[in-house]
Amino acid sequence: MDLIHRAVRQSNAARRAQVEEQPPALEPQASPRLAPVAPPAWEAADPVEKQGADRPGIREISIDPAHLRDMGLIHPGDRRSRLAEEMRLLKRRLIQKMNPMDADATGRTNMVMVTSAVPGEGKSFISLNLALSFVADEHFDVLLIDADAMRPSILRMLGLPPARGLSDLLLEPDLDPSEVLLRDSKMRLTLLPSGGEVPSATDLYASPSMKELITRLAHQQPNRIVILDAPPVLATTEPVVLSHLVDQVLMVVEANRTPQAQVQHALDLLEPCDNVNLILNKSAVTKTSEHFGSYYSGYSKGRYGYGSSKDAKDEAGKGKTAASEEKA
Repeated sequence: MDLIHRAVRQSNAARRAQVEEQPPALEPQASPRLAPVAPPAWEAADPVEKQGADRPGIREISIDPAHLRDMGLIHPGDRRSRLAEEMRLLKRRLIQKMNPMDADATGRTNMVMVTSAVPGEGKSFISLNLALSFVADEHFDVLLIDADAMRPSILRMLGLPPARGLSDLLLEPDLDPSEVLLRDSKMRLTLLPSGGEVPSATDLYASPSMKELITRLAHQQPNRIVILDAPPVLATTEPVVLSHLVDQVLMVVEANRTPQAQVQHALDLLEPCDNVNLILNKSAVTKTSEHFGSYYSGYSKGRYGYGSSKDAKDEAGKGKTAASEEKA
């Protein structure tokens, strides 16, 4: 019996020792809460991030309304001038063709390229006024890209100094877009300057990096309109390359100056683009002008729309007094 009692005591002692050696049960822990991660600079973090001050890293600028007025550009309070009315009409025509249902994988229906046949026809003047018209009358966020590497003029027209921009982003993969974008403090207008000089802008614009950059910038803000101020078609090959990145092309034709043959040659070079529109700039004002003194028309695969493209081409070679002057 003593042996039995000793065996029982030893067994109980062994069990007590085993229990004491076991680590205490872990208390249930709450799932760790991850700190919010800032989104990539390419993409909009939140719909409320619409002002430059809300986007760290983007340089905020203040465009002087008085300077816009002095340069003959659309400015706050300028809602009934002939220029404002013409830009409003042009804008409405472009918006009609910005159908989201027609967007392809790149969603390019919000991209417009402005160019001309030859230098000096006023394409930068139209680009800038079109951008100012969009931000003045519509709930759009506008990105204006100076893609004229040969003769950048957007910053100069706004009274701003040269700055890094598009070419720098394409040449420096580690450069963040927020480091070169310029955001106005009052208007929903963002500028991407042309950037530094490059040996061949055509090669840069034809690169996959350019397509990726433009596509991402176009989707960075909701309701964004992208306007590219491109070089003249007959001066360089860059506009032909850029036309493949956009959905609409607006070609400015100067009244009384541009020969019809040059207009046709430029249109032939832009043949791959399905949506080319013509606008007659510096035309004479008449009391019977249907479109405030300017013609606007559509051109697609050799066929003209709105019944006025032929008029625009014919008018380009006539000797009439210019109704507006090019500012760049």
